[in-house]
Amino acid sequence: MEKIYAQALWRAIEGGRVPKEAVDTLAKILKRQGRLELMPHIKRAFLRLAEANRATRDKIFVASEKDAKHALAASGAKDADVVVDTSLIGGWRYEGNGEIIDRSFKKYLLDIYNTSIAA
Repeated sequence: MEKIYAQALWRAIEGGRVPKEAVDTLAKILKRQGRLELMPHIKRAFLRLAEANRATRDKIFVASEKDAKHALAASGAKDADVVVDTSLIGGWRYEGNGEIIDRSFKKYLLDIYNTSIAA
């Protein structure tokens, strides 16, 4: 039951409702129904939902924080989490929408290496 309320709250907030107003409205509804004791359970379900959503968000990996702005523009990602990956020498790597776009220097260097040892 609490999972359904948490999902409804999530959809309301994603739909543009102010989070505080959405929570207050939910609390009023639960109070009217005599189910106010569900609020702590709904909170935990909402936090699990937020964590699952964060894990599936688009990510863009960059060698340093200063490369983030260029990488976001070049990849076309509008709302991606920026992650600094110290194993990258330069460039960027995008993971999202079921695809991976690798424009990192590391990829190009590995391609050169693999081509040279195969010849």
